[in-house]
Formats: sequence, structure tokens, C-alpha cells
Amino acid sequence: MGWFCIFILVPILMPMMLLGLYCLAPVQHEAGTKLIQQVKDGQLSWPACAFCASALYELAESADMVNRGSANWLQGAITCLLLVSTLVALLSVVFPTTLPEPKGCVPIFHFKMLLGSVVMVSLSASIYTWLHFSVTVSSLY
Repeated sequence: MGWFCIFILVPILMPMMLLGLYCLAPVQHEAGTKLIQQVKDGQLSWPACAFCASALYELAESADMVNRGSANWLQGAITCLLLVSTLVALLSVVFPTTLPEPKGCVPIFHFKMLLGSVVMVSLSASIYTWLHFSVTVSSLY
């Protein structure tokens, strides 16, 4: 549980928690800081990139313990996820999402980058966690 909190939850939640603390400061700031601004443009793609890189490292470290054929497919899938996460992170800088959302627009369609980055961070965190614990367990035997 400690590994999961440090390596998965902290990179995802810490920026939002720090912004929440910043909102409690007694100093008046002109721009209203909202928590949605931290993630609306796909900023969760950056932790997804880090999780993919860590998963690739875990896979390389366990090269002698896993089936080489399946490891190649998994390495290709993680690399594709890494490329897509990087692309979403870069596109979100070029095409930012407006806030507030336009009237008559369905929120799920307006916040496409947010939805995509949530899916990618969930998928990459799941792969990284599964790979870490499967390698750790298999190295014990």
C-alpha cells in the first residue's frame, strides 16, 4: 500500500492538493484559481508519461523473468501509450480548453483532453502497478 501511495497517488494528486492549499492563503490573487484548471488541458498526461517510462524500466529489469515474446508486445504497447500521452500533453498546450464551457456544450465533449488524460493515466498506472508487483512476486520464487 505504501508503494502505491508514493509512486502512483502522489504524482497524480499532489499538484491539485498544493493548489488547494494555495487557495486557502490569506493573500488576494486576481485570477481565480480553480482545481479544474490543473487538469482541464490534459496535464494528467505527464504522470502517464512517467508511469510508462517506469513500466518500461521495470520490464527491462525483469527481462530474464518474463516470456520474451509477450514482453516485446507489452513493451510495444507501453511505448505506444507513452507516445500518445506525450502527444496529448503537447496538444493540450497548443489547443487549450476554454473555461467556462460554452453554453449548450456537453461537458464530456468539451473536456476531451481531460477525459483522454484520465484514461491514459489510469491505464499507465494500472500497467505499471501490475508489472511492478508481478515482477516483485516472481523474483521472490
